[in-house]
Amino acid sequence: MIHNPRSFYHNIHKDLRLIVHEALAKLKFPAHIINEFDSHSTICISLTQPSDINISISDDKLLIWSNIVATEEELIGKCRLIIPAITTPFPYSEGGSCQLLKVEGGYELHSNIRIKVLQDGLLDEALIDFHKVLIQFY
Repeated sequence: MIHNPRSFYHNIHKDLRLIVHEALAKLKFPAHIINEFDSHSTICISLTQPSDINISISDDKLLIWSNIVATEEELIGKCRLIIPAITTPFPYSEGGSCQLLKVEGGYELHSNIRIKVLQDGLLDEALIDFHKVLIQFY
């Protein structure tokens, strides 16, 4: 089998639930919240503001994403905040920045997390910085 350096399953030998648990423990989330995850479905971190942050494996990559509750017109009105948010380097992402995607029913903010970030135990930092990008949409 050919080794894929971007593959979650080839390079990360921990359960997704455990990786997320460790990151949230570093962020001082209450224990009762961080023990209720299922590795085989999207992990949803419910925040009071602005929107939930989701973590899942998609196409063998760790994906952090969030629904953006806004119309196209609202996003256009916030371009001065949004454009810098998605063009500023996001060092945790494979592509170097977060992506704003149009999806059925609205928009999503995405970041495919680099394997090195997970290997170095920096998912907590990626989540904090992703949240900083996310709040620019609200």
